[in-house]
Amino acid sequence: MNHKYLYATICLLVSLWIYVFYRVEQIVVNRIIISITSPAFFKQVSLTIRNLLPLPNFVVYSLPEGLWVFAITIISGSQILKIGKIKLTMIYIPLIVACLIELVQYMRWSKGTFDILDIAVVWISWMLAYMFEKQNSTKHFQKPKVFYIFLMYMIVVLSCAWK
Repeated sequence: MNHKYLYATICLLVSLWIYVFYRVEQIVVNRIIISITSPAFFKQVSLTIRNLLPLPNFVVYSLPEGLWVFAITIISGSQILKIGKIKLTMIYIPLIVACLIELVQYMRWSKGTFDILDIAVVWISWMLAYMFEKQNSTKHFQKPKVFYIFLMYMIVVLSCAWK
């Protein structure tokens, strides 16, 4: 049995947990939660969780991107993207997107902070996912729908910090 979706979902849920309870309120997903609840409630719950389960900075600031890269790589890795006559294996797209995000942060075109450790985590996560994908590829694995892959990329938007 192929457990790609289970592993990807676990990675994304852990990443979401970190973003919601340990990152700044300006992140899109946190703004959505605050609009549904209240700023005071959100702040109190986040503070309580951070006090009960303190996490090191590496886990808070670098691991979520690595988890996303791992998840999207194992899900979309066997897909082929066709643009005209060009065919691109989608296994490389998460690595490219994550590195572009870091480049945008390095150039100070976004509110995010560039960190060389983030790039290392992205590369390691991608290499682990690449090896996982190559070892676990099977003809019986149902290819994911493009819409599902699109939603996984939209998670990046939800994790952005906006002014």
